[in-house]
Amino acid sequence: MSAAEAPAPAPVPWTLGIGQLESVAIPTTEPQAVGQFDAVFFRAEQMATLRRLCSVMLPPIAGRPGALECGTPEFLDVFIGESDEDIRQLYQTGLDWLSAESMKAFGVVFGKTSDGQADGVLRPWLRTWMADHLPTEPRAHFVNAVHADIRLATLNSPAWDRILTSDGHPPAEKLYWLPIEPDVFHFDVKQRAR
Repeated sequence: MSAAEAPAPAPVPWTLGIGQLESVAIPTTEPQAVGQFDAVFFRAEQMATLRRLCSVMLPPIAGRPGALECGTPEFLDVFIGESDEDIRQLYQTGLDWLSAESMKAFGVVFGKTSDGQADGVLRPWLRTWMADHLPTEPRAHFVNAVHADIRLATLNSPAWDRILTSDGHPPAEKLYWLPIEPDVFHFDVKQRAR
């Protein structure tokens, strides 16, 4: 008997079911849902307010990406969510306050304001301040702190860095967007304690 005519081996546990697989339905994702970001820390209205703040405070300028194009609102959502309680509270109350002020003044939440309306709510609270000495009045403190955070996160984002390095500038010093690497020393200390 030739190898081609040899009978199939008797079923053994590891061959049972081979050739009898059922087709598995592979779920599909709508193209517009790919890359969508679900807020981690902020509520939906707070995130809409933060996105509007980013678009107003640092729009695209001279071929450089703005805060929205750099993913700053999404980054700040995660960053603020991992910050101390006082920072989280500052942002949450500040974003809620902006929406309430906008609703009171224009009948629309801040996330849906026009540029002129957003300016009307924000401009009275913008101050000149020295580094690390934000205004002490709570509303001015929030508006100026979020402005500084939006600027710093945007200018230190990978998207901003790609534009700068493509223009021949040296890579920027990363202040926020560093890749997360394991803390080897911390892990080693835990292992030694056992």
